[in-house]
Amino acid sequence: MSCEYRIIAEGTHQIGLNEVALNFPITRWMCSFMSYIIGPMATERAVLTGTLFKPDSALRIGLVDNVVPTAELVPTCVNFASHVLKVPDFSRRTTKERLRRKLLNEYMQDADVQALGFAEDCSRDDVQKAIGGVLERLKKKKS
Repeated sequence: MSCEYRIIAEGTHQIGLNEVALNFPITRWMCSFMSYIIGPMATERAVLTGTLFKPDSALRIGLVDNVVPTAELVPTCVNFASHVLKVPDFSRRTTKERLRRKLLNEYMQDADVQALGFAEDCSRDDVQKAIGGVLERLKKKKS
């Protein structure tokens, strides 16, 4: 979510933070990034319900910047990247940092505590079971 341009292909694809629905708590900084993108109340509703957004809905709420046909996904990304590369790196990078300073400060103030909390969450038996269930469903879906 911290990228400069979020793009999704048309169709049945979905995007969002559905970890809570899978019994996996979301870190505070992930909530902060999501809130930065779509706003605090929309974030709260989305993450607490594990909502995944279809392309048009994701575009409408600002979670993605563009929806394109699958065949145009890579060319559209390459086109955006080529525009970014034309901007002087120092000024783009420095300005991006200034725009996101509050988020960066919030993340850095207790990154080690959040990382430890994340590791503890991942180690819980119920979370491990939930992750195993997701992996099994993905295996079945793939075959």
